[in-house]
Amino acid sequence: MLVSPFSDLDSVAQSKYAIYPASVLLREKYDNVNWLRDYNGSLLIAHGDKDVVIPPRFSMALFENTKTENKRYILIEGKGHNDLWSSHIFQNLIVDYIEEAWN
Repeated sequence: MLVSPFSDLDSVAQSKYAIYPASVLLREKYDNVNWLRDYNGSLLIAHGDKDVVIPPRFSMALFENTKTENKRYILIEGKGHNDLWSSHIFQNLIVDYIEEAWN
């Protein structure tokens, strides 16, 4: 389960600082798409639709570029980056995901 993830740090940084060459300035790339390239297990991505720290388009890019067949993407309405955990929908997702993993 990934919570508010991003496809790669370069893209997020560039979206925040459009006039700077973000990819040149970053020491770490954190290319999650590349890291999950060969992942074939279960994947759940949850993201708040009001997230301004990491906009949902970056987690959707990660989701779309992950090849595993057993994946779900949940966009939780009205929640941002730091209040997602207070959502009952999100809390139930966590419980359900863990229960499914144990079965």
